[in-house]
Amino acid sequence: MTSASQVLKSRVETLIERELARCRAIHGPDNWREHSDWVTQHVVASAIQWMTRQAQEGKL
Repeated sequence: MTSASQVLKSRVETLIERELARCRAIHGPDNWREHSDWVTQHVVASAIQWMTRQAQEGKL
């Protein structure tokens, strides 16, 4: 059986991967190679902020 935390983790990982795929497409290969680290850090930090806000509002 899958726990609620595992479901949430999977959902957030999927959202992060979708956003990174969108960013890769926008940036193009050369620009992505140069900027992928900070973009990835920003996407992950944004996901953490979103989860924190959702939890504070009782939505998680």
